[in-house]
Amino acid sequence: MDSTLPNIEEMSLIEAIHWYTGEVAKATSREARINGMYTQEYKKSLYEWKLRLNQRCRLEN
Repeated sequence: MDSTLPNIEEMSLIEAIHWYTGEVAKATSREARINGMYTQEYKKSLYEWKLRLNQRCRLEN
């Protein structure tokens, strides 16, 4: 897991969803794709973080 990602356990569910959606918007923006601002490793870590967020959402509902 990428150490630059926040600890999901220390965030409320709303904070985690807000952070994730903002980060995905940045990572998939046109500028980021053209300039190669985000590595594949970071994107993979972000996806793994999302899977943990999905699991947490299921547990809290």
